Amino acid sequence: MSSIYDKDIKAIRKELVKFGKTTYGKTIFFIAYLIPLSLFFAIIVFAILSAATDAKYLVYYMPHLFIGFVVTFVLANAYYYKELRIFVEHQSK
Repeated sequence: MSSIYDKDIKAIRKELVKFGKTTYGKTIFFIAYLIPLSLFFAIIVFAILSAATDAKYLVYYMPHLFIGFVVTFVLANAYYYKELRIFVEHQSK
């Protein structure tokens, strides 16, 4: 049985591409990264709005958004790569 832990970086990249081409892989990517990307764009919008208008109070929300972004991004990566590991193990059967 092949494991993701036995693969080198090139083999892992190949598995990432194969997983990303499947419908399940696309769905998992969407589910995992929807919230982090939303928070990232919210940070950008808040920065632009606070610079362009007198709504300087928006700057106070940005650290909370950034912390939320980092936490959800780490969780999204953990979830996505867990599913990748399961995909690789299933491919070897």
